Amino acid sequence: MRVLIVTFFLALSACVPETTTGVDSDARPGAMNAQERAECQAKGGEVVQGLGPAVCATPAPDAGKSCQSGSECSGGLCLAKQEGPVGQCAPSSATFGCMSVMENGEKAMICID
Repeated sequence: MRVLIVTFFLALSACVPETTTGVDSDARPGAMNAQERAECQAKGGEVVQGLGPAVCATPAPDAGKSCQSGSECSGGLCLAKQEGPVGQCAPSSATFGCMSVMENGEKAMICID
């Protein structure tokens, strides 16, 4: 029984919290430096990062506008609505994750890292 208890505590002590580096850190691969982050924020943007380098996501001027294809939107993404053949332009210049989009009046599922 003692061996089991000692083994448990040894295994538990080996658990070290993972150090994470946020998007705002210069140490993260592909991160923006402090000046780039400040310039992004001055434009009303927000620094975001998927699997690639950090980008400045700014509000899209045509966010929410009806569309049937990404080419009709400044950010290049026409997000599909639940129903109907019409979508709406994405709210930001940078969008990550999996989503349903409209392209030439047809719904399609895409994932952006």
